[in-house]
Amino acid sequence: MFQYFFYTIKNAISDLILDITDIVKYELLGMEFKIIDYPIPKDIELKYSIRPDGVYAIAKDIPGLMFSSKRLEDLPEAFFDALLVYYDIPRYQANKMKPNTKITLHTGEILYASGEKENLKFA
Repeated sequence: MFQYFFYTIKNAISDLILDITDIVKYELLGMEFKIIDYPIPKDIELKYSIRPDGVYAIAKDIPGLMFSSKRLEDLPEAFFDALLVYYDIPRYQANKMKPNTKITLHTGEILYASGEKENLKFA
């Protein structure tokens, strides 16, 4: 229990330090940050499976992109996080990016990586 608590605190402090470092480097000191246009698709089709321990999904159009979430409602956020890791997008750029991918599930339901829902029915 304590090990998980300290691990969580350590990660939160580490994230804060990295964010402060980026702000100092790129916003206060004015160091140049090269924005790269990554090939993030605007439309994607996912196949998912609901299991007792969560939802598991794969992207049909992006080889090797697999991710999971605790609930179906959290799938868009998990998808966007998986894309950031898949394309190895730098932390500073990722923090400034807005998700805008249309996600079509294999059941015909449509989600958006921004979290908006269209005709979404949960099983």
